Amino acid sequence: MTKKRVQAYIEDSISKGTLSQYQARIKNIQKYLHDSNEATLTLDVFADFLDVLKARTQNANKNTAEGYRSAVLFYQRTYGTWTSGGDCWADGWACRKMIAGFGYEGKTKGRPRGQVTPDMFSQMMIVARKSHRSFAPALELAYRVALRPHQVVSLQHGDFDGTTLLLPDKRSKATNNFPQYTRKHIIDPEAHWMLEKLEATRTGRYFDFNETDLRECFKNIGATLGWPRLQQAYDGPHCLRHGGMSHLEKLLVHRPDTTTNEILQVSPTTRARYTKPNTLR
Repeated sequence: MTKKRVQAYIEDSISKGTLSQYQARIKNIQKYLHDSNEATLTLDVFADFLDVLKARTQNANKNTAEGYRSAVLFYQRTYGTWTSGGDCWADGWACRKMIAGFGYEGKTKGRPRGQVTPDMFSQMMIVARKSHRSFAPALELAYRVALRPHQVVSLQHGDFDGTTLLLPDKRSKATNNFPQYTRKHIIDPEAHWMLEKLEATRTGRYFDFNETDLRECFKNIGATLGWPRLQQAYDGPHCLRHGGMSHLEKLLVHRPDTTTNEILQVSPTTRARYTKPNTLR
C-alpha cells in the first residue's frame, strides 16, 4: 500500500467538516510563512503566528489556538509536514502549555467578560419573553442554575431527577479520571419549578436550538437594551453563568465556603472571578 493511499484512508477517518477546517487553517499558516519569509513552521514561529492572529482579531482565544494546533498535528502525523526528524512538536508538552498560556492571556487582558446583574437579568427576561419566547426558558435557566451555554442546549428529558440536574462535565478529558457527566444541585426554587415543567412536557431535548443560536439571541437582547460594551464584553450567554454564580452565592450565604464551592462545582479562584462585580473587573 502506498503512502498516498494511507494518507487518503487517514483523511477518510475524520469528518469532511473537520478536514475542511484543518485545510483552511493550514492555508492561513502557509500564507503567514510566505509573507514572513519563514522556511518552515517551528514552535517559536507558531507562537509568532498566534500573536499576529491575536493582533488581527483583537482576541486571544484558546479554542482558536487549539484548533490551529490540532490542524498542525494532523498534518505532521499524516503528511510529515513541519516535522524535525519525525518529531511532532505540536503534540509536545511545550506546545500544549504555550496554547494554555495564550488562552489565559486572552482571559486576563483586554475587555473582561461582563456579569449579568439582577437588574440586567430582569430587563433581559422582559425582552426575551416578548420577542424571543422560545429562548426565554434557556436564558433563565442559564442564570438561575449558573450553567455553561453548552450545558443548557444539551439538556434533555430525564436529566432532572427532582433534586439534581445531569450535566456534561467540562473537566472530563481522556487524560484524567473525571466522569463525563456530573449532577448539580438545584438551589433556586424558580429553576426547580421550570425543570419540573420541562420534564413533564418534553420527551426529548428541552430546547430545539444550538449554542450558536442561543449566543446570537443573547447578543441581540444586549444590543436592544444597550448594554455597555466599552468596559466589559457581553459576548454570549456565558455572562449569565457569571451573574448566576453571584445569584446562587446569595442563596447559599449561610453555608460554609467549602460547601458552597462544592454545590456550585467551582474552585475558589473561579468562584471569585465569576462573582467579582463589574465595577472591579
